[in-house]
Amino acid sequence: MFLRLLFLCLLFLANTSCSPTPRDVDSAVEEMLRKNLNFSADPCDDFYNYVCGNWMANNEIPHGQEIISAETNIFKNIRRQQREIIETISDSVTSSAEMKLRNFHRKCIDIEDIEKSYIDMISELKKLGPFPIMGKNYSKNNSFDLSELFIKAHSSQLAFQIFPDLESGNNMILVGAPPFTVEGIELTNHLDPLLLPDVIKAYKKYLIEKVALISEEYNSTTTLKQKKLGVKRVIRFTTEFAKILSTESSPQTERINLSKMQTIFPVVFINIIFNHEYIQYLILQVLNYITSRDVLR
Repeated sequence: MFLRLLFLCLLFLANTSCSPTPRDVDSAVEEMLRKNLNFSADPCDDFYNYVCGNWMANNEIPHGQEIISAETNIFKNIRRQQREIIETISDSVTSSAEMKLRNFHRKCIDIEDIEKSYIDMISELKKLGPFPIMGKNYSKNNSFDLSELFIKAHSSQLAFQIFPDLESGNNMILVGAPPFTVEGIELTNHLDPLLLPDVIKAYKKYLIEKVALISEEYNSTTTLKQKKLGVKRVIRFTTEFAKILSTESSPQTERINLSKMQTIFPVVFINIIFNHEYIQYLILQVLNYITSRDVLR
């Protein structure tokens, strides 16, 4: 419902030449919602038909879809516009990010290239190595290291998630950051505490490698010892923060003392590793915002 109202407001603003007042926005949203009402239905007999009848009549479920809503229509339009923008990126574009985005999109729709490249993908998966608990055929591998498996699985900087697309019946691929977080470590601890040392070990090594890459990008002179110390502080902070968010350890509504938060906040780590003044400025702004909003006391 929130996304629907937000979209209606944005749609109204996009079609308004002057600066609208709150009353204008309320009137526009009210009018758009009014169009969904079916005044021919008796609300005492069929209230749902009365409230949503016209919307259902004007929005039939397309073939191949299971559901339809205002939100799915919004996201469908957004994806269509995103695709149109990506496909119109020219060869003369100077932005490296735009060029990579265009090339990545073309790779995803190049059927011939996909048919050839699946072998490379399988080879990359095989590099992760066998998993001992899968069966007897894997037990002969005595060099298995769970922590190394975690690192290999996340070392590509990208995480891929495949899920069905309700609109076309095909599969969609979501590309994002690797979900290797303290929250995941906490979950592992709840599921199998025996795995926790291996996961923590992998997480530390993973962070050190990523910090080294970032430090190299910004020509940082940070030593390996400083990087390890910084990673140790990050894990300490994120672990404490995960405990705050965990419903099992403490209620989510619990107020945390700001001075306690500052003692675990790795300001020094960020300053040492990245050596950028603006990051310190952002941290201060975040802390000021938290205190001004009375979130922490």
